[in-house]
Amino acid sequence: TNPGIYIHTNDDGYATRGRQVWSQQAKLLPDDGAGGLNTGDEFGKWIQSAGHTILVSSPYFDHNAAMPNAGAVYVFNGTLRHWTQLQKLVAKDAMPNDHFGELMSMHKNRVVISATGSMGAHFSPTKNQPTVGAAYVYERAPGGVHWSRTSKLFAKDMAPDNLFGENVGCFDDWIVSSARNDFEPGLNSGSAYMFKQTAGKWSQQQKLMAADLVYWQPLRDFRKYEVILGVKVFANDIALEGDTLAAGYRRTDNNENTVNGVYLFKGYETNRWSLQQRLFTNPTDEGANGFLMNSTKVKMVNKNNLVASVYGPSNIGHTYIFKTFGHGWSLQQALKASNVFHDVEATNPDFLGFDYSSDRVYGRSCPE
Repeated sequence: TNPGIYIHTNDDGYATRGRQVWSQQAKLLPDDGAGGLNTGDEFGKWIQSAGHTILVSSPYFDHNAAMPNAGAVYVFNGTLRHWTQLQKLVAKDAMPNDHFGELMSMHKNRVVISATGSMGAHFSPTKNQPTVGAAYVYERAPGGVHWSRTSKLFAKDMAPDNLFGENVGCFDDWIVSSARNDFEPGLNSGSAYMFKQTAGKWSQQQKLMAADLVYWQPLRDFRKYEVILGVKVFANDIALEGDTLAAGYRRTDNNENTVNGVYLFKGYETNRWSLQQRLFTNPTDEGANGFLMNSTKVKMVNKNNLVASVYGPSNIGHTYIFKTFGHGWSLQQALKASNVFHDVEATNPDFLGFDYSSDRVYGRSCPE
Protein backbone atom coordinates (compact mmCIF):
# COMPACT_ATOMS: atom_id res chain seq x y z
CA THR A 1 0.00 0.00 0.00
CA ASN A 2 3.01 2.29 0.32
CA PRO A 3 5.54 1.23 -2.33
CA GLY A 4 8.96 2.77 -2.66
CA ILE A 5 12.68 2.06 -2.47
CA TYR A 6 14.31 2.97 0.83
CA ILE A 7 17.98 3.95 1.02
CA HIS A 8 19.73 3.15 4.32
CA THR A 9 23.33 3.86 5.31
CA ASN A 10 25.51 3.08 8.29
CA ASP A 11 28.03 5.89 7.87
CA ASP A 12 26.58 8.18 10.54
CA GLY A 13 28.88 6.75 13.18
CA TYR A 14 26.11 5.44 15.43
CA ALA A 15 26.58 2.09 17.12
CA THR A 16 24.57 -0.07 19.50
CA ARG A 17 26.26 -2.85 21.47
CA GLY A 18 29.24 -2.61 19.17
CA ARG A 19 27.20 -2.84 15.99
CA GLN A 20 26.73 -0.08 13.44
CA VAL A 21 23.24 1.33 13.16
CA TRP A 22 21.58 1.66 9.76
CA SER A 23 19.36 4.69 9.23
CA GLN A 24 17.03 5.69 6.41
CA GLN A 25 18.40 8.49 4.24
CA ALA A 26 16.07 8.58 1.26
CA LYS A 27 13.01 7.06 -0.36
CA LEU A 28 12.87 6.64 -4.13
CA LEU A 29 9.57 7.10 -5.91
CA PRO A 30 8.94 7.48 -9.63
CA ASP A 31 7.84 10.80 -11.02
CA ASP A 32 4.85 9.72 -13.08
CA GLY A 33 2.69 12.80 -12.78
CA ALA A 34 -0.92 12.68 -11.66
CA GLY A 35 -1.27 8.95 -12.27
CA GLY A 36 1.21 8.13 -9.56
CA LEU A 37 2.40 4.68 -8.58
CA ASN A 38 0.17 1.65 -8.15
CA THR A 39 0.96 -1.26 -5.87
CA GLY A 40 0.40 -3.69 -8.72
CA ASP A 41 3.14 -2.04 -10.79
CA GLU A 42 5.71 -3.98 -8.71
CA PHE A 43 8.01 -0.98 -8.52
CA GLY A 44 11.30 -2.30 -7.16
CA LYS A 45 10.94 -5.87 -8.33
CA TRP A 46 14.51 -5.67 -9.62
CA ILE A 47 17.23 -3.17 -8.68
CA GLN A 48 20.68 -2.60 -10.14
CA SER A 49 23.10 -0.04 -8.78
CA ALA A 50 26.60 1.19 -9.53
CA GLY A 51 28.24 4.28 -8.07
CA HIS A 52 25.78 7.16 -8.19
CA THR A 53 23.21 5.32 -10.33
CA ILE A 54 20.27 3.15 -9.30
CA LEU A 55 17.97 1.44 -11.80
CA VAL A 56 14.58 0.29 -10.50
CA SER A 57 12.23 -1.86 -12.56
CA SER A 58 8.44 -1.79 -12.56
CA PRO A 59 7.49 -4.64 -14.92
CA TYR A 60 3.73 -4.35 -14.41
CA PHE A 61 3.52 -0.62 -15.00
CA ASP A 62 0.58 0.35 -17.24
CA HIS A 63 1.59 2.77 -20.00
CA ASN A 64 -2.09 3.56 -20.44
CA ALA A 65 -5.47 1.83 -20.36
CA ALA A 66 -4.72 0.09 -23.66
CA MET A 67 -1.20 -0.89 -22.62
CA PRO A 68 -1.42 -2.76 -19.27
CA ASN A 69 1.64 -4.40 -17.73
CA ALA A 70 3.96 -3.07 -20.45
CA GLY A 71 6.63 -2.25 -17.86
CA ALA A 72 9.19 0.47 -17.23
CA VAL A 73 12.61 1.02 -15.65
CA TYR A 74 13.40 4.18 -13.66
CA VAL A 75 16.89 5.68 -13.52
CA PHE A 76 17.89 7.58 -10.38
CA ASN A 77 21.13 9.47 -9.91
CA GLY A 78 22.54 11.06 -6.78
CA THR A 79 24.31 10.47 -3.50
CA LEU A 80 23.41 8.41 -0.46
CA ARG A 81 20.99 11.08 0.78
CA HIS A 82 19.83 12.97 -2.31
CA TRP A 83 18.47 11.20 -5.40
CA THR A 84 16.78 12.47 -8.55
CA GLN A 85 14.96 10.56 -11.26
CA LEU A 86 16.76 11.27 -14.51
CA GLN A 87 15.05 8.91 -16.91
CA LYS A 88 12.19 6.53 -17.40
CA LEU A 89 13.09 3.72 -19.80
CA VAL A 90 10.27 2.12 -21.77
CA ALA A 91 10.34 0.00 -24.90
CA LYS A 92 9.36 2.02 -27.96
CA ASP A 93 7.79 -1.11 -29.45
CA ALA A 94 6.00 -1.99 -26.21
CA MET A 95 2.88 -4.14 -26.23
CA PRO A 96 0.44 -5.12 -23.45
CA ASN A 97 1.86 -7.60 -20.93
CA ASP A 98 5.46 -7.29 -22.16
CA HIS A 99 6.70 -7.09 -18.55
CA PHE A 100 9.64 -4.90 -19.53
CA GLY A 101 11.94 -4.91 -16.50
CA GLU A 102 11.10 -8.40 -15.28
CA LEU A 103 14.83 -8.75 -14.64
CA MET A 104 17.97 -6.67 -15.21
CA SER A 105 21.71 -7.17 -15.29
CA MET A 106 24.18 -4.29 -15.25
CA HIS A 107 27.91 -4.23 -16.00
CA LYS A 108 29.90 -1.03 -16.30
CA ASN A 109 27.98 1.21 -18.74
CA ARG A 110 25.62 -1.42 -20.08
CA VAL A 111 22.35 -2.81 -18.72
CA VAL A 112 20.27 -5.69 -20.08
CA ILE A 113 16.53 -5.48 -19.42
CA SER A 114 14.32 -8.50 -20.03
CA ALA A 115 10.75 -8.52 -21.27
CA THR A 116 9.52 -12.08 -20.88
CA GLY A 117 6.10 -11.30 -22.33
CA SER A 118 7.38 -9.71 -25.52
CA MET A 119 5.61 -10.87 -28.67
CA GLY A 120 7.32 -12.62 -31.55
CA ALA A 121 5.55 -10.35 -34.03
CA HIS A 122 8.03 -7.64 -33.00
CA PHE A 123 10.85 -9.59 -34.52
CA SER A 124 9.42 -10.83 -37.80
CA PRO A 125 6.02 -10.41 -39.47
CA THR A 126 6.23 -14.04 -40.60
CA LYS A 127 6.72 -15.35 -37.06
CA ASN A 128 3.75 -14.18 -35.06
CA GLN A 129 4.73 -16.05 -31.92
CA PRO A 130 3.09 -14.96 -28.64
CA THR A 131 5.19 -14.29 -25.53
CA VAL A 132 8.52 -15.52 -26.83
CA GLY A 133 10.48 -13.02 -24.73
CA ALA A 134 13.21 -10.51 -25.50
CA ALA A 135 16.19 -8.77 -23.90
CA TYR A 136 16.81 -5.05 -24.45
CA VAL A 137 20.32 -3.59 -24.30
CA TYR A 138 20.85 -0.04 -23.07
CA GLU A 139 24.17 1.79 -22.82
CA ARG A 140 25.55 5.09 -21.64
CA ALA A 141 28.74 6.94 -22.45
CA PRO A 142 31.65 6.54 -20.00
CA GLY A 143 31.04 9.09 -17.27
CA GLY A 144 27.56 9.77 -18.62
CA VAL A 145 24.22 9.49 -16.85
CA HIS A 146 21.68 9.04 -19.65
CA TRP A 147 20.91 5.65 -21.17
CA SER A 148 19.93 4.86 -24.74
CA ARG A 149 18.73 1.64 -26.34
CA THR A 150 21.30 -0.01 -28.62
CA SER A 151 19.87 -3.44 -29.35
CA LYS A 152 17.06 -5.94 -28.81
CA LEU A 153 17.98 -9.61 -28.47
CA PHE A 154 15.88 -12.72 -29.00
CA ALA A 155 16.47 -16.41 -29.63
CA LYS A 156 16.94 -17.56 -33.22
CA ASP A 157 14.67 -20.54 -32.52
CA MET A 158 12.11 -18.53 -30.58
CA ALA A 159 9.02 -20.43 -29.51
CA PRO A 160 5.89 -19.51 -27.51
CA ASP A 161 6.15 -19.38 -23.72
CA ASN A 162 9.83 -20.33 -23.57
CA LEU A 163 10.40 -17.59 -20.96
CA PHE A 164 13.38 -16.21 -22.86
CA GLY A 165 14.81 -13.43 -20.72
CA GLU A 166 13.55 -14.78 -17.42
CA ASN A 167 17.16 -14.52 -16.25
CA VAL A 168 19.84 -12.41 -17.90
CA GLY A 169 23.50 -11.62 -17.27
CA CYS A 170 26.15 -9.47 -18.90
CA PHE A 171 29.89 -9.10 -18.62
CA ASP A 172 31.99 -7.02 -21.01
CA ASP A 173 30.90 -7.95 -24.54
CA TRP A 174 28.94 -11.06 -23.53
CA ILE A 175 25.25 -11.36 -22.67
CA VAL A 176 23.46 -14.52 -21.57
CA SER A 177 19.71 -15.08 -21.43
CA SER A 178 17.93 -18.12 -20.10
CA ALA A 179 14.83 -19.80 -21.51
CA ARG A 180 13.65 -22.10 -18.75
CA ASN A 181 10.78 -23.61 -20.73
CA ASP A 182 12.78 -24.31 -23.86
CA PHE A 183 12.54 -27.96 -24.83
CA GLU A 184 14.13 -30.07 -27.52
CA PRO A 185 13.01 -33.72 -27.80
CA GLY A 186 15.57 -36.09 -26.35
CA LEU A 187 17.31 -33.39 -24.38
CA ASN A 188 16.36 -31.42 -21.31
CA SER A 189 14.05 -28.59 -20.47
CA GLY A 190 15.72 -25.21 -20.42
CA SER A 191 18.57 -23.52 -22.23
CA ALA A 192 20.89 -20.52 -22.07
CA TYR A 193 21.65 -18.33 -25.08
CA MET A 194 25.04 -16.66 -25.43
CA PHE A 195 25.31 -13.36 -27.33
CA LYS A 196 28.48 -11.46 -28.19
CA GLN A 197 29.07 -7.93 -29.40
CA THR A 198 31.45 -7.55 -32.32
CA ALA A 199 32.05 -4.22 -34.04
CA GLY A 200 29.06 -2.77 -32.21
CA LYS A 201 26.59 -5.48 -33.24
CA TRP A 202 25.17 -8.29 -31.11
CA SER A 203 24.68 -11.81 -32.44
CA GLN A 204 23.76 -15.16 -30.94
CA GLN A 205 26.91 -17.25 -30.62
CA GLN A 206 25.72 -20.40 -28.94
CA LYS A 207 22.84 -22.20 -27.29
CA LEU A 208 23.79 -24.09 -24.14
CA MET A 209 21.84 -27.11 -22.94
CA ALA A 210 22.53 -29.95 -20.52
CA ALA A 211 22.09 -33.24 -22.38
CA ASP A 212 23.09 -35.30 -19.36
CA LEU A 213 19.86 -34.35 -17.60
CA VAL A 214 17.96 -36.85 -19.76
CA TYR A 215 16.23 -39.75 -18.06
CA TRP A 216 15.97 -42.96 -20.07
CA GLN A 217 14.06 -46.12 -19.37
CA PRO A 218 13.53 -49.20 -21.58
CA LEU A 219 10.15 -49.78 -23.17
CA ARG A 220 8.37 -53.05 -22.62
CA ASP A 221 9.92 -54.69 -25.67
CA PHE A 222 13.41 -53.70 -24.35
CA ARG A 223 14.45 -52.73 -27.88
CA LYS A 224 13.73 -49.02 -27.66
CA TYR A 225 14.04 -46.33 -25.05
CA GLU A 226 11.82 -43.47 -24.03
CA VAL A 227 12.48 -40.36 -22.03
CA ILE A 228 11.03 -40.55 -18.54
CA LEU A 229 8.61 -37.68 -18.03
CA GLY A 230 9.66 -36.19 -14.69
CA VAL A 231 11.02 -32.66 -14.46
CA LYS A 232 14.35 -31.45 -15.81
CA VAL A 233 15.01 -27.73 -15.56
CA PHE A 234 18.27 -26.19 -16.76
CA ALA A 235 19.17 -22.51 -16.29
CA ASN A 236 16.47 -21.70 -13.75
CA ASP A 237 18.96 -19.03 -12.72
CA ILE A 238 22.20 -17.81 -14.28
CA ALA A 239 25.21 -15.71 -13.31
CA LEU A 240 27.96 -14.44 -15.63
CA GLU A 241 31.17 -13.17 -14.11
CA GLY A 242 34.57 -13.00 -15.76
CA ASP A 243 35.22 -16.14 -17.79
CA THR A 244 32.63 -18.26 -15.98
CA LEU A 245 28.93 -18.84 -16.53
CA ALA A 246 26.98 -20.52 -13.73
CA ALA A 247 23.59 -22.08 -14.47
CA GLY A 248 21.39 -23.59 -11.79
CA TYR A 249 19.50 -26.79 -12.49
CA ARG A 250 17.05 -29.25 -11.02
CA ARG A 251 16.16 -32.74 -12.11
CA THR A 252 13.37 -34.92 -10.78
CA ASP A 253 12.31 -38.32 -12.09
CA ASN A 254 8.93 -40.01 -11.78
CA ASN A 255 9.93 -41.42 -8.40
CA GLU A 256 10.48 -37.89 -7.10
CA ASN A 257 14.22 -38.40 -6.78
CA THR A 258 15.59 -34.87 -7.04
CA VAL A 259 19.04 -33.38 -7.50
CA ASN A 260 19.84 -29.67 -7.51
CA GLY A 261 23.08 -28.12 -8.53
CA VAL A 262 25.04 -25.77 -10.75
CA TYR A 263 26.64 -26.19 -14.16
CA LEU A 264 29.80 -24.18 -14.75
CA PHE A 265 30.81 -23.18 -18.28
CA LYS A 266 33.87 -21.39 -19.64
CA GLY A 267 34.38 -19.77 -23.03
CA TYR A 268 35.02 -16.06 -22.64
CA GLU A 269 38.32 -16.09 -24.56
CA THR A 270 37.68 -18.94 -27.00
CA ASN A 271 34.19 -17.72 -28.01
CA ARG A 272 32.96 -21.28 -27.49
CA TRP A 273 31.42 -22.08 -24.13
CA SER A 274 31.82 -25.61 -22.78
CA LEU A 275 30.90 -27.41 -19.58
CA GLN A 276 33.74 -27.45 -17.07
CA GLN A 277 32.20 -28.77 -13.88
CA ARG A 278 28.98 -29.70 -12.12
CA LEU A 279 28.40 -28.77 -8.51
CA PHE A 280 25.77 -30.52 -6.42
CA THR A 281 24.06 -28.47 -3.77
CA ASN A 282 23.92 -31.67 -1.73
CA PRO A 283 27.44 -32.95 -2.43
CA THR A 284 27.25 -35.86 0.02
CA ASP A 285 24.33 -37.48 -1.78
CA GLU A 286 23.46 -36.64 -5.36
CA GLY A 287 20.86 -39.37 -5.61
CA ALA A 288 17.47 -40.25 -4.23
CA ASN A 289 17.98 -38.51 -0.91
CA GLY A 290 18.84 -35.15 -2.41
CA PHE A 291 16.93 -32.04 -1.43
CA LEU A 292 13.46 -31.90 -2.96
CA MET A 293 13.91 -28.34 -4.07
CA ASN A 294 12.04 -26.23 -6.58
CA SER A 295 14.86 -24.02 -7.79
CA THR A 296 18.56 -23.25 -7.57
CA LYS A 297 19.54 -19.58 -7.40
CA VAL A 298 23.13 -18.65 -8.16
CA LYS A 299 25.27 -15.55 -7.73
CA MET A 300 28.95 -14.97 -8.43
CA VAL A 301 31.16 -12.33 -6.83
CA ASN A 302 34.74 -11.39 -7.70
CA LYS A 303 35.04 -14.26 -10.21
CA ASN A 304 36.03 -16.89 -7.64
CA ASN A 305 33.07 -16.99 -5.23
CA LEU A 306 29.79 -18.72 -6.01
CA VAL A 307 26.67 -18.81 -3.86
CA ALA A 308 23.98 -21.39 -4.64
CA SER A 309 20.67 -21.13 -2.78
CA VAL A 310 17.94 -23.73 -3.13
CA TYR A 311 14.40 -23.64 -1.83
CA GLY A 312 11.70 -26.24 -1.81
CA PRO A 313 7.92 -26.67 -1.94
CA SER A 314 7.58 -25.09 1.51
CA ASN A 315 10.20 -22.41 0.72
CA ILE A 316 12.69 -24.09 3.06
CA GLY A 317 16.06 -22.62 2.14
CA HIS A 318 19.61 -23.98 2.02
CA THR A 319 22.69 -22.09 0.85
CA TYR A 320 26.12 -23.34 -0.24
CA ILE A 321 29.33 -21.37 -0.72
CA PHE A 322 31.71 -22.62 -3.41
CA LYS A 323 35.13 -21.21 -4.21
CA THR A 324 37.80 -21.66 -6.84
CA PHE A 325 41.51 -20.96 -6.68
CA GLY A 326 41.94 -21.34 -10.42
CA HIS A 327 41.69 -25.13 -10.72
CA GLY A 328 38.13 -26.31 -10.15
CA TRP A 329 35.44 -25.36 -7.66
CA SER A 330 34.92 -26.89 -4.23
CA LEU A 331 32.39 -26.52 -1.44
CA GLN A 332 33.58 -24.20 1.33
CA GLN A 333 30.57 -23.96 3.59
CA ALA A 334 26.90 -24.89 3.90
CA LEU A 335 24.71 -22.29 5.60
CA LYS A 336 21.38 -22.46 7.34
CA ALA A 337 19.31 -19.87 9.12
CA SER A 338 19.88 -19.29 12.82
CA ASN A 339 18.94 -16.69 15.39
CA VAL A 340 21.49 -14.38 13.78
CA PHE A 341 18.82 -13.86 11.15
CA HIS A 342 16.03 -12.84 13.51
CA ASP A 343 15.33 -16.35 14.80
CA VAL A 344 14.29 -17.61 11.35
CA GLU A 345 15.07 -21.32 11.46
CA ALA A 346 15.71 -23.49 8.41
CA THR A 347 12.45 -25.29 9.09
CA ASN A 348 10.48 -22.06 8.90
CA PRO A 349 8.45 -22.22 5.66
CA ASP A 350 8.94 -18.47 5.17
CA PHE A 351 12.72 -18.77 4.87
CA LEU A 352 13.82 -18.39 1.24
CA GLY A 353 17.61 -18.41 1.28
CA PHE A 354 20.49 -15.96 1.09
CA ASP A 355 21.94 -13.20 -1.02
CA TYR A 356 25.60 -12.36 -1.42
CA SER A 357 27.37 -9.04 -1.74
CA SER A 358 31.09 -8.32 -1.53
CA ASP A 359 32.28 -10.22 1.56
CA ARG A 360 28.88 -10.74 3.22
CA VAL A 361 26.10 -13.26 2.95
CA TYR A 362 22.63 -11.98 3.81
CA GLY A 363 19.72 -14.04 5.07
CA ARG A 364 16.30 -13.34 3.62
CA SER A 365 12.95 -14.18 5.11
CA CYS A 366 9.42 -13.36 4.01
CA PRO A 367 7.09 -13.78 6.95
CA GLU A 368 3.37 -13.68 6.27
